[in-house]
Amino acid sequence: ETGDSSIMTGCDGQKPYYTKPCSAATPRRVFPESLPGDYRPPNEVKFVSVAAGFRMACAVSDHAEAYCWGSNYRCELGRCRSGESARAHRIGVPGRVAEIAAGYWHACARTEDGRIFCWGNNTAGQLGSLTTANAGADGGPPDYRDSTNERTRGDAYGDPCFNGGRCSPVPVEVASPHRWAALTLGTEHACALAKEDGGIY
Repeated sequence: ETGDSSIMTGCDGQKPYYTKPCSAATPRRVFPESLPGDYRPPNEVKFVSVAAGFRMACAVSDHAEAYCWGSNYRCELGRCRSGESARAHRIGVPGRVAEIAAGYWHACARTEDGRIFCWGNNTAGQLGSLTTANAGADGGPPDYRDSTNERTRGDAYGDPCFNGGRCSPVPVEVASPHRWAALTLGTEHACALAKEDGGIY
């Protein structure tokens, strides 16, 4: 979650330990991953704002794109079945991103036209939608359980969303007639400021 691919070594007691090196708090620059077809090399991507969540962080680039890095426990890096990443993953938010917020295992972005999209964990409805365009057969939120893999079929831990089976790597639009002026996230909830009436929802 700091953009460093080496894993922290925690130490207690007097430092330095002579038998076990302790990790130093060294600031590191976060770089995005490099994807086929990218028009900018990773070192040219600059971030203009950042939000820290639980074991993950997200940022908005100077080209108004959303990125997240760190834990991918509930597909909060915009894809399932991939591990944590020190490299920032670009999230496919429709539209230009003006603001981003990170929660416990989910994140949301507000676009320049005042829409909000959320992705990651949805066991408590924190993505702002319990019925979505890509809902499961039971009418619930998207379920990315892998039913094609014989080894993991029926195995809760073979499901990237095993704690209730509900999450979405794909940004889901918050169902509302409002346009939004500001956004913030908590552990399993979100709040936003409406442009039209100044109300908090």
